[in-house]
Amino acid sequence: MVDTTINFAAMREYNLPVNEGIHQWILDCAYTDWQANKGWRYDDMLENCEKKFGTFARFLVQLGKFNQQVCNGGLYQYWDNGYASARSGGCFSHHDNDELHDWLVYHAAQYLPVMNLKHGEQLLELFNKIYFDVDEEQYTVEEVYCEDEDEYYNEEVPNENYGQPCTYMFDKYESAYYDMNEELMEEVESYLNILIMEQKEVDKESQL
Repeated sequence: MVDTTINFAAMREYNLPVNEGIHQWILDCAYTDWQANKGWRYDDMLENCEKKFGTFARFLVQLGKFNQQVCNGGLYQYWDNGYASARSGGCFSHHDNDELHDWLVYHAAQYLPVMNLKHGEQLLELFNKIYFDVDEEQYTVEEVYCEDEDEYYNEEVPNENYGQPCTYMFDKYESAYYDMNEELMEEVESYLNILIMEQKEVDKESQL
């Protein structure tokens, strides 16, 4: 059985406002700990979130950051800012894997069917198509013209795209996400509103 329990009681101890919605509140609680621990990376924050608030809360944090990054600057920004890559140094650093994105996709397959969102199946199909095929060639060959000999020759030069994802399918996937993201986030928020009320009832019963 898939466990969607969230430790809302622990989150309430942060005394953070919920006026922007429960989903954003979960992100705010997770990020509060990150801000208090300057040496942490993104994956450190996620592990702390999972430990304190539950695996489902971590899933929601990663889903929320995926949404924010892709809507702000596309899939390339999501990758380049380090949100897909474990052990990432963040923006402008070299990302050698997409381990965090793989975690998101794996857990989306567990949670989205349980959440029963209108766009859940559509999102999961999209997640399964997105992958970050990184350019691993450190050097590339360019044709250079030599005036003295009046001929062209090949010269090996550093590859400016080394370590960057190949983006040839990004536009298509971004367009598909933009078609549903607003309604999707509303569906997530509606689910969380029901979940927090159900867990309040469970908490009351456990205190009897």
